[in-house]
Amino acid sequence: GFVVTVDDRRQGSWSAFPVRSGSRVTIRPGPWGSWAYLAFSAVLETETWLGSAATHAHSGFGGGKLTAGDVLQGELTAGAGIAHQFPCPVFARPRSNLRVVLGPQDRFFAPDTIATFLGSAFTLTDAYDRMGVRLRGPILLPNAALTLPSEAILRGSVQVAGDGVATVLLADHQTTGGYPKIATLLSCDLDGFAQLRPHAPVAFQAVTPARALQISRQHATATARYLAGISRRAATV
Repeated sequence: GFVVTVDDRRQGSWSAFPVRSGSRVTIRPGPWGSWAYLAFSAVLETETWLGSAATHAHSGFGGGKLTAGDVLQGELTAGAGIAHQFPCPVFARPRSNLRVVLGPQDRFFAPDTIATFLGSAFTLTDAYDRMGVRLRGPILLPNAALTLPSEAILRGSVQVAGDGVATVLLADHQTTGGYPKIATLLSCDLDGFAQLRPHAPVAFQAVTPARALQISRQHATATARYLAGISRRAATV
């Protein structure tokens, strides 16, 4: 839902368009959305790390952050000069009703605390980056000492610190951690969750692992159908 202009001509997001040398591309917040991608129809010449040009923001490893005055160079790919629109899929829009599977450490929380987690409204705070987002809402105190050994962390984990504040871990989450995870978001809900802005409300709904697997398969089918439709449209342009 971002607003895109090229030389003061509005293009809108979810679109591809050619630009000339000296063109000015502006991207501003629109009616919805928290993150956006600007992709180039070219293979950019940049540094790589472990075979990838992607940049890990906290460490700086990778191709590097863009700064004012940087010049991007690369070899154009086929179809670079064609303008067209893409349909915005439903699963890319903000999602405030989030499905979770309880655990893996839900045993550290009393039944009434889990009921509070599932039956209460939370809001996103301003403590929000690619690593995770802290939530504002009821305190979810564990009913045992926090003596968990560190273990691998999964994207989408709802981690509860010693102060009882819940945090949803996102793409750049830490690799390991020892705080209990009361629940884990379904991966197919994470894109929609990440597009929420600070102060947006969220609520959690528990589903069984079997139901989560069924939902994930349905989402994978819908995504494949969407991508196949884009490919067919591109072939006819």
